[in-house]
Amino acid sequence: MLEHVNKIFIAIIALSVLTYFERPDYNLPLFFFVLALWDNNHHYQKQRLWYMITFSALTDVIWMIYWAAVWGGYGNREKGLGNFTIFLSILILVLKFVFIILTFVKDEKCKRAITDLPGNLKNILTAP
Repeated sequence: MLEHVNKIFIAIIALSVLTYFERPDYNLPLFFFVLALWDNNHHYQKQRLWYMITFSALTDVIWMIYWAAVWGGYGNREKGLGNFTIFLSILILVLKFVFIILTFVKDEKCKRAITDLPGNLKNILTAP
């Protein structure tokens, strides 16, 4: 099941390209980075990437709450483009949640990101 993780990364990259019309999106460079480093054999690499993706999902939720209200609050000529960007951002968020849950359930290193959190705090920010 984890062989599909790279397909999720590529899907997020493709959707992120389409959100650049209205949103300066960090997902494109983030997931290029994650795609390149996901299969790295360093001990804490997957945990660090898992934390980054989880934090980016929380950031996306905050971004969507704010901009959906702002763009829906006034009539403008770009309302359709804004709605399209919100729609794609929701799809990206769903893919992120699928990734987070899938890797938490199937990958022991990602499961330890939460179950061993007190012990991981020291290793999250230290250099490899």
